[in-house]
Parts: sequence; structure tokens; C-alpha cells
Amino acid sequence: NHSKSRYGNVNNFGSQFVDLANICYFLALKADNQIDWRFRFPRYNLIYEDITTQVLKNNHCLPRAFMVYDFKIESNKDELTKLITDKKTDFSKIVFLEKRPDFKQEPAMGNVQNNVTWVKYSSAENNIQVETEKEGLLFVSDTYYPGWKSYIDGKETEIFRANYNFRAVYIPEGKHSIGFVYKPKIFILGKTITLISLALTFFMLISFKLPLFKRKK
Repeated sequence: NHSKSRYGNVNNFGSQFVDLANICYFLALKADNQIDWRFRFPRYNLIYEDITTQVLKNNHCLPRAFMVYDFKIESNKDELTKLITDKKTDFSKIVFLEKRPDFKQEPAMGNVQNNVTWVKYSSAENNIQVETEKEGLLFVSDTYYPGWKSYIDGKETEIFRANYNFRAVYIPEGKHSIGFVYKPKIFILGKTITLISLALTFFMLISFKLPLFKRKK
């Protein structure tokens, strides 16, 4: 068994998955006063360096959230891995889902006008404003993880597992506010138990006619 961690090592810096994950900058140690061999791809530009380190920019980096108007359903993990590692895949145009969203799929003709703006980003709550002239899917390169809830204009909506381990939500045509809130079951359970305990304590105080406060003489 291997120990699990929230962090992982990136080994293939030429992979499209680096772009999809919104990894836009790298800090690398210099080797023989040259760019680290792992970053010798046309997509990387050197934007800063000093005696020992370099900062490189990934010019193919995709936004943290963007609209997609085409999708493909694939629930088989092996087949899904092949699709997302295929260098011909344009992640800015298509998203791979494990479950079919409830709307009619019509490939967009040409570029669809849309605007995606981050309003708030924190560890437990995110808010994004989206305006689109056609219904589609909002892809967010944050990890798909149990406990997250999504809302469109205040109404809860389903989060789809997208591109193996990211998020996507269905967005109708028009202008909308999309919220993501972290509400794990253990937190809700703990809050419920606390409220029940307070209610029982108050009931016992009333039943046994115990004074809530005792005046000092």
C-alpha cells in the first residue's frame, strides 16, 4: 500500500494535462546555466532567472474555468485515460464525462461568445459569473471531491466528474451566478448533533425547572 498525499510529482511536463490543470508557471533550478531539460518544449518561455533558479511560463495553459460546448461520455477508466492523454484532444473544445448531462448536445458552429469571471475563490467557497449565448458546460480545473455542492442562481445543480478528476456543471444560455460550497457530510452531521444536544439541554432545564441564572445575594 502506498501512502496517500494531497500533493503529487509532475514527471511529464510536455503533457496536455499540465495545460488542463491550469499549471501556468514553474520554478526550476538551473543546470549548467541552462534551462532544465524537462522544460525544453516550445510551450515554455523563460521569463525570469537569477544565479540558481528560473521561472518559466506555460503558454498553453488553459484558464481555471471556461465554457465547453461539446462532450463525450466515457465511464471506462482505461478508455478515458487514453482519450485524455491523446495529443490530438483539444481540451478547450471538448470535455469527457462519466455521466450524460440532461440537455441536448448540439455542436457549436464556430466560436460561441461567452464570458467567465471569478468573483470569489477560497478553500471552502467559490463564485463564478458566466454569460454564454448557448447552453453548455462550465469546466473548472479544481478537483472533483465529495462534499462540494454547486448552485446556479441559488438553485442546487449537479457536479459532473470531468476529464477524469475535475468538475463540470451544466450552464443554460444567458447570464448566471455559479457557486461552489464545501459541505462535507461529517460537518453537517456534527452540526446536527450539536443542535440536537442544545435542544435537549434546554428541554431538560425547562422540564426540571432549573434556574438558568442564579442571582448573588
